[in-house]
Amino acid sequence: MAKLERWLFNLYQQRKMFWLYGPAGVGKSAVAQSFAELARDRKCLGAAHFFFAGDKKRSDPLRLVPSLAYQLAVLDEHYKQALTHLLANDPAVLYAALHLQFQKLIIDPFSLLASHSQQATEHPYLIIIDGLDECSDEQAQRMLVQLINDAAQRADLPLLWLVCSRPESHIKRTFSRPDSGIICDREELIIDDETREDVERYLRDSFREIYITYSDVIIVSQDGCWPPQDDFDLISYASSGLFVFASTSVRVVGDPNVGDPDTQLRLLSSILWGLDEAGIHSPLEALDIFYTRILSRVSDFHLPIVMHFLGFCSYSRPRSVQGIASLYPVEQGVFYSAMQKLHSVVKVPPPEDASKKFISFYHKSFEDYLQDPRRSGKYHPSWSKFITTAVTKGLPLYNHFLTCEFPDRVSPEQLAQSQSIVRRWSFAGEEMRVGIMVLRNIHRAADTASCFAAVREFNFSLMEDIDLTILACAIKHVCFLSDVCRFQVT
Repeated sequence: MAKLERWLFNLYQQRKMFWLYGPAGVGKSAVAQSFAELARDRKCLGAAHFFFAGDKKRSDPLRLVPSLAYQLAVLDEHYKQALTHLLANDPAVLYAALHLQFQKLIIDPFSLLASHSQQATEHPYLIIIDGLDECSDEQAQRMLVQLINDAAQRADLPLLWLVCSRPESHIKRTFSRPDSGIICDREELIIDDETREDVERYLRDSFREIYITYSDVIIVSQDGCWPPQDDFDLISYASSGLFVFASTSVRVVGDPNVGDPDTQLRLLSSILWGLDEAGIHSPLEALDIFYTRILSRVSDFHLPIVMHFLGFCSYSRPRSVQGIASLYPVEQGVFYSAMQKLHSVVKVPPPEDASKKFISFYHKSFEDYLQDPRRSGKYHPSWSKFITTAVTKGLPLYNHFLTCEFPDRVSPEQLAQSQSIVRRWSFAGEEMRVGIMVLRNIHRAADTASCFAAVREFNFSLMEDIDLTILACAIKHVCFLSDVCRFQVT
């Protein structure tokens, strides 16, 4: 934070862009949030955007620039007037390509102000973009870095840019390519004594909030502390400067679905005991064991249900509970019972929002853990089983949805059957399109015969804007099977 503060308040600022990077879980988002609050208190925060891979809207690159522009317009009247003038002449720019949005909504309004000798602010506004690597499009990630860099070179733009991300290879290459002309300060966020102190402070503040919330049921230890000092030291030591470890621990103890912090604290302590004896060589390795022990609490009866949902969350776009449940028919009560042990790592919408809100992971490190079989072991969701379910369950349901969309193309009996199923599940057709999207990988399915049968039964004539590239790839992989070659796309 100290280096960021010096950069922000440097009166002779030469570099208007700062890249803060580091591995998963070290607290980049926590730093971004704290820095945003500091800048807001100093009246120099222009806008902030936090990408999140678990949310379709928050991972969409085309929502970034309109969000930044809106926040700046609320803050600055001069910018608002310039932006309003430009939007009046070209309102469609809100739906334009990323580079056009950036030019029209960020560059042009400030350039217009500069041309009229109007300065938007005495001190540059800070723009924070956190989680760049969680933006859904790698090409958009690279483009954003270049667009921000170009903007940072302009004297007429009173903006400073803080970009936070993992050091993914394509992002590192973009920042490091000699021909890219990237000029910025940069800092790697590592786990050191300062980070450990920040995590310990976060734990104390979070446990204080839990105590205030549940003071009527919490039993204070003889030393007058809650949590007891030994338990706090254990959690702090296990976290070892890793914010994601600490935040997961806090969610375990303060789980509102349980409402018993003392019992949850004992549970957490039992999970953490033994990490030291397990030959742990790094905090990230400890995080893997932590995730494994959380998953191990799921009963054998519930595990298949849990793995089905974790697989869809890992390999598919964000989807609603209802949408995923329609592919793996399960009663609502059974689903919520199965997920009861995972509220510290999985964000589960309440039953009343099961058809509207997405199920997602709290942190991308959990998704990374699940997708790497070397790390998650038996809790690794099977890619081949996911494909099989997506095709064999998704295609028939999507067929029913399309039947309801085009009733004049089917018989009354087919329409009645489809309407009954669609009403029963209340699913969105776009969610069921997952069966189409994975066809290119049909050859990797666990049960190819069932997948081929589902493809043959699907009425492709109902699709008006089908992605022919996906179908072409799928057919290429399976055309060696003569019975598959019989189905026609009309």
